[in-house]
Amino acid sequence: MSGKDVKAVLFDAVGTLIRPWPSVGAVYARAGAAHRPRCPARALEAAFGPAYRELSPARFFGRSGLQTSEPRERRWWGQVVAHTFELAGCGSPGPASVAAGIEAFSRGAAWRPSAGAVETLRALRGRGLKLAIVSNFDARLHRVVAELGLDGLLDAVVVSSETGWAKPSRRIYAKALAALGVEAGEALMVGDRPREDAAGAAAVGLGALLYDPRGRHPGPASIRDLREIPRRLAAL
Repeated sequence: MSGKDVKAVLFDAVGTLIRPWPSVGAVYARAGAAHRPRCPARALEAAFGPAYRELSPARFFGRSGLQTSEPRERRWWGQVVAHTFELAGCGSPGPASVAAGIEAFSRGAAWRPSAGAVETLRALRGRGLKLAIVSNFDARLHRVVAELGLDGLLDAVVVSSETGWAKPSRRIYAKALAALGVEAGEALMVGDRPREDAAGAAAVGLGALLYDPRGRHPGPASIRDLREIPRRLAAL
């Protein structure tokens, strides 16, 4: 792929363009403060990763293991919230506490743009490129993007719960390409997950850059700073 061929750049959302603020544990603790059981932010933060990983195999369904829906995503996230409280040693949270945890992450206050994200989107948009988010998330992401002020920098926000397919399925990538009106060979995907973002996009024919801020996967197709993207495109 030549940089001159690129007409669009697709981004993963969580872990790439945006990140929880100040942490998942802090958001859950604040959201659940009006309910029982109350739980310390540090304990919730330590428990979230194990809870998420333990429940991940049940997130999607179908023969491919990549089908999903809005109700399924919401139920799954409710299970993640509840199990996070349990692994934190705080007992099983009630429905109100679980609902508060889910709702909290539908607001921009629970998120911040990643370092260099806004600057990079503006630079790419200034070059006339089409920009989109492609995320394994649910409809909450639309409000988050709007409240963070990113919606004016994006041409499309494509989420798995609405397309019915999660990354690395080719179907969610096809939906994003159609929304932008470009072919796979005219698009670049940037994300922080080697399988869902880098390998998934490459399998469909997109160019791919792995966003790797901690340097865990060094290589010619990885970047540690989003602000490297314009320079990488110029060098292609």
